[in-house]
Amino acid sequence: REKLNLDRDKPLIFAPISGPVRERAYLLGALRKIFQSFPEEYQVVMSMGYLNSNPPLVRNSPNFRLYRWVRNRFEYLKACDIVVARAGHETIMHALSYGKPLILVPTPSHTEQNNNAKRAEELGVAKTIKQENLNRKTLIKAVEEVLHDEKYLRNARKMMDISSKFNALEEIIGEIVRLYQSR
Repeated sequence: REKLNLDRDKPLIFAPISGPVRERAYLLGALRKIFQSFPEEYQVVMSMGYLNSNPPLVRNSPNFRLYRWVRNRFEYLKACDIVVARAGHETIMHALSYGKPLILVPTPSHTEQNNNAKRAEELGVAKTIKQENLNRKTLIKAVEEVLHDEKYLRNARKMMDISSKFNALEEIIGEIVRLYQSR
């Protein structure tokens, strides 16, 4: 947090919004409005997912930083206390690889995201808010629940411990070698 110029004493919410522009649009607008008036006891960093946009920083207030794009996504994942995002597989896996609990807002009628969010809730690593129910009150309530109920952090860290035992690069190389040798 020190390297990122963030307050060490305030919970950090990281909202890396990604995916197709049409799926991001509503969530970006809603979260931007909500986070601009979020309680001062929290600090929020949000990325709008516009790859390599200049200037990258759009808003920089004491409790809310809004970026078009963050190059150092993994530094923010490491520093944050909670991730707020769509329910895409990659975002969930990145957060859990760092042991971070999530608040997920799946894209309506997006079967994969709804199933991902449901499974993350079943694993006790996430709280889901339906897009039509997303507002300041529901988000603050979800943030408070996830931050104060230790099960979310405990379960997210279990997932981190499990994932740290795998070496994806080694597995991929091994599979390539096996396929090559079987020719």
